[in-house]
Amino acid sequence: MRARWVQSWDSPKLPTVASTTVARWLPNSYLSVSTIEIRVKSDDPLDAIWSKLNPNRHDTWVTQVFRCDRSGFARNLYDPLYKREYSNLNAAKQGHTEIVGALRDGRRIGALLGYTPEQVLRLAWLRAAEWLSWPAFISQPLLPILYLFWPWYYVIAGVALADVMWRFVRYKFASYTMASVGCLFVRLKWPVMLVVSIYFAVHHEYLLAVLTLCSPLVVMAMLVLAPGMIGVVQRRIVEQLMFESDVQALDNSLGV
Repeated sequence: MRARWVQSWDSPKLPTVASTTVARWLPNSYLSVSTIEIRVKSDDPLDAIWSKLNPNRHDTWVTQVFRCDRSGFARNLYDPLYKREYSNLNAAKQGHTEIVGALRDGRRIGALLGYTPEQVLRLAWLRAAEWLSWPAFISQPLLPILYLFWPWYYVIAGVALADVMWRFVRYKFASYTMASVGCLFVRLKWPVMLVVSIYFAVHHEYLLAVLTLCSPLVVMAMLVLAPGMIGVVQRRIVEQLMFESDVQALDNSLGV
């Protein structure tokens, strides 16, 4: 989701290179993006001794994302949601612009909201598993309602056909946003199943009452119709949640 507004602070004082506040749509939800310069050489005697002991030290630039208030004051400077280091000033400015743009447009949100790479991988795997059989997955709250209007075998056959046809789409197009919305929508299945099963039981349609309560099992049985490669979809979702440089670092750590 796109940000409500973005405010960049003009002429920041060193060591701050750039500072931006991003307002999200959630109430009192603001993020501060700050890029600072970390200088190796200073007038501190202890720092001079440390530089002699470590001659390979050099200046670095760091961009960090914090939760903050409306004025841009970070709530906890010791626990950034996201951090990226650079070796030169131009790269730092480009990185700051990239991160602010991602927050503004609602992209790479997994990396920018404090998810670790392991959490991103787990989240992407779950959404990918659902995406492979997405029509069947999101049909869970709809199946009981459709039983009210059409014979149950027509309904199940229609969902199964949609699931088979989905095989021609799922690798060409993968959306983390749609998968997440679908995951939230499916939670409606519990009240829908309860209400509709009671309705069928009151009208002595016991088969439909049992079938309604077994909607998740019916969907699980359809998974055999659309087996697939979870890793392919997982990779695409990871690329939507993380920056390219972070994905490359993750690949290197995993030996990919």
